[in-house]
Amino acid sequence: MILNLTQHPASPKQLIVGVVDLVGVEREQLIAALTLEAFPSPLMVWERALEIAALAAKWRVGREGVPLYYRRAMIGGAPCMMAPLERALKEHHIEARYAFSLRESVEETRTDGSVEKVSVFRHLGFVPGGVGEEEEGPGSVFILSRVHRSAERSIVRHPVSVHTTRAKAQRAAIMYIAKQGEEDKWGELITLISPTQMDTEELERDMFLVVEEHALV
Repeated sequence: MILNLTQHPASPKQLIVGVVDLVGVEREQLIAALTLEAFPSPLMVWERALEIAALAAKWRVGREGVPLYYRRAMIGGAPCMMAPLERALKEHHIEARYAFSLRESVEETRTDGSVEKVSVFRHLGFVPGGVGEEEEGPGSVFILSRVHRSAERSIVRHPVSVHTTRAKAQRAAIMYIAKQGEEDKWGELITLISPTQMDTEELERDMFLVVEEHALV
């Protein structure tokens, strides 16, 4: 089974190969989350991706007739949302798939005997997401931390998570802000700064997130 997380109903061919549409309130929630009616901020994109992923996870668990090992979803929509949605689904152990169709021209005979050429899309299969995920070599780890100054104005760090690449740590920072639901407090400020810079730079805010690179020795 593949859960349809696009705005469009599955085609007859997709239904035959196991694609399942959301219905009712769940489909309305999906369409609302996929629809961007204004220029989106990075935080908005991640919030929508997390919302859709949570909807998919909730639908899968305990649904009558749906095996618990069901872990695939067909995604599509605004390009800026697809990479975050892939990663949000991955947090719930759901694999993203993109439908691939081939456009073909076919002839249809009308009732008056004339022939009309029309274009149809033939579903050929699904392309897995996550292709080209970046990896960095061994030697460093990237720690995402909450940082603030104490009453004595000394810097205090609260580690949140550890990652193998800087890009993964940055994504974790955005997801952390979205999950905390504290947009007003955190804004979208993610400062990339080294431990040595941390002790010397003038900090403009009392609390924010940083990604620190640490060499493995």
